[in-house]
Amino acid sequence: MKLVNPIIKVAKPEFIPVDCWIPKQEDLVFKHVKGAIIAPISQLYGMEPGSAFDYFFVSPKRSYDSGTKRNRKGEMKTGFREHNTTYLNYFEKFYDKEKELLLIYSRIKYLIDCEPDYSFNALLTDIYKYILYPYGGIHYKVKKMNRDNYNLELRYKNNINPCLEYTEDHASILMEMSLFMNIMIPILTHFIYVKKENNVRDTLLAAYDVIFDMYMPVVDMYEKLYETAITNINKNNNNNAILWDMQNIRGENNTIHAIDTVEGILINIMPKYMYNQNIICFNYNTIQHNIKYKVTDISYEYSFISLSSSIRDEDNNSEFDKFESHLTKQDEALYIQNKANCEQTMAKIEQLYGPFSDEEINFYIRELTIDGKPVINSFQKNLIFYLFYKYFGDPMSINAINKTDYIKLMIAAKRILLANNLVMLPYILSAKINRLVVRKNINKKELQKLEGSPYYPAIKDKYRNDKIEKTILSIIA
Repeated sequence: MKLVNPIIKVAKPEFIPVDCWIPKQEDLVFKHVKGAIIAPISQLYGMEPGSAFDYFFVSPKRSYDSGTKRNRKGEMKTGFREHNTTYLNYFEKFYDKEKELLLIYSRIKYLIDCEPDYSFNALLTDIYKYILYPYGGIHYKVKKMNRDNYNLELRYKNNINPCLEYTEDHASILMEMSLFMNIMIPILTHFIYVKKENNVRDTLLAAYDVIFDMYMPVVDMYEKLYETAITNINKNNNNNAILWDMQNIRGENNTIHAIDTVEGILINIMPKYMYNQNIICFNYNTIQHNIKYKVTDISYEYSFISLSSSIRDEDNNSEFDKFESHLTKQDEALYIQNKANCEQTMAKIEQLYGPFSDEEINFYIRELTIDGKPVINSFQKNLIFYLFYKYFGDPMSINAINKTDYIKLMIAAKRILLANNLVMLPYILSAKINRLVVRKNINKKELQKLEGSPYYPAIKDKYRNDKIEKTILSIIA
């Protein structure tokens, strides 16, 4: 008797696009809270699940820390944290079933948190080796996910300038780049957070350059985005020539604006690409909105102000007198003198209160920087300057200092005050001021204490000026 093996047909599971996928509770490998993406890697090191080691901080870049909220039209807008975790969870469920990505996250997380000498260049090397390497597992899985989900149809042709034409291959590459960015972002922002990197924008751009270089043999995508931006900007310039001619005073021109626009697309737009959107139109709208927000639809802040010769202050100076005085101070020869005086005085201060090590200077620069911008509080700066005006010989030359010189003055001021046995003031002058409450007057009880001090009559006798006395009291307040 001959037996025939029946052919059993196994139903192929229905494909679910990532933007239509609704994850179940067991599919939530990556989670998010305000300020962080959470990955379950602590258990790989034998730690308690849910420990701080699971947190990848995204707070250094505000647009990456956005949550889902309702827009002006009343519609729910998906925040980046939810977008990022949805795409990562989809990738883990359908393409990375061996959880290779979690192992990579756990290794790099350990190096960032526990190895002080782990540099940015070392991080980029590991990202390329484990994530971007063309023959690696993650790279293959990303390409497969992108190939399965890509569904955009592009028919636009441009025979005059082929650089402005986007084929489906171009759009597919942009989406693939976006997937790589989503995988890299929790690692990059956590590195910036832990290592206290000063310039968030430049750090992210340097990392994304590795992605763009990877596709260079196929297409120079950065050049394509730049050509798209500059063409639209030049077209807008032709229609709004007067407004664009005014940009020189802001230090802007077509090229600078185009570069800034492309960098904005790389950092803020590309990581948010979705397969159910036309990403080419998304880029185009970003370019148009950027022109409006920075050039054509904003008020011009450098307007003419009429000056009066009749309106005078308590010193009998008119508005025109003050303007003329300001012009005199801008004299080029005077500027050179102030600059030379500043350099010589700083050398003298360094001899008296130095040396100032590069490590100490870099520490203060890092601590007094938020999102690449220096946090110099005007009140704190004035207190520091008061200590050193006598060395400069005038109140103008000190304004020629740079950021490093300011930090040196801050350190010198702290050393002077500590040497005079002051306890709180040295740290008030050298700390990051998050919030300043300005007061002009001291309450009666505190004023009586001051007037009872032996220093008070000495100050009155020294200055013999009510205005200076009020300034001193406002500083104390």
